[in-house]
Amino acid sequence: MFRHIHRIRLGLLSMTLLAIWGCGRSSEPAMGEVEGVLTMGKQPLKHVQIRFVPDPNKGTSGPSSMAITDAQGRYTLQCDNNKPGAVVGHHVVILLDALDVAQRPRRGEVPANSSPPLSPADCSRVAAVYKTLRTTPLQVEVKPGKQTINLDLPMGQATPVGKKNPSDPRLRGQG
Repeated sequence: MFRHIHRIRLGLLSMTLLAIWGCGRSSEPAMGEVEGVLTMGKQPLKHVQIRFVPDPNKGTSGPSSMAITDAQGRYTLQCDNNKPGAVVGHHVVILLDALDVAQRPRRGEVPANSSPPLSPADCSRVAAVYKTLRTTPLQVEVKPGKQTINLDLPMGQATPVGKKNPSDPRLRGQG
C-alpha cells in the first residue's frame, strides 16, 4: 500500500514539474532569415526602410521585422524581438524613404532654390502607395531557414494611391 502511495506522489510531482517547466518556456514564433535587394527599375534603392508586417488575414501573427537598405540596395531583416529575420508566414511589406524625414521641408515651408511649397509626396523617392499597410501592394511569404527576397519596384507609379493591385506580378516579392 505504501508503494502505491509513493508511486502516486512521484507521478504527481513529475507532472507538476513538467507543467511548471512547460509554462516557463516561451513559445517564440518560427523565424526565417531574410536578406535581399530593393531596386526600382533594376536600379538599387539606398537608404529605404523596409518593414515586413505579418498578415493576420492570411494566418500569420507575431512581431514585424525591419531593415534599412545600404548603398547597393541590400538589406538584412531584424525582427522587433531582436532576432535576425522575420516570422515564418505571409507578410505585407511597407517602404519608407529614410531620407524623407531628414530632408523633408516642414509643411508649407519653401526650400531654397524652389518656388512652390513642396508636399511630402514630392520629397520621397518611394511612392506613397508603398507607405501604408492599407495601400501597399507588396506581399511576400517568409519560409523557414535562410532565403533571399528581392523586391523590384516598377519605374513610375502605375497603381494610384489607395488602390491595391496584388495580382500585378511586378509588385510581388521575388525569392
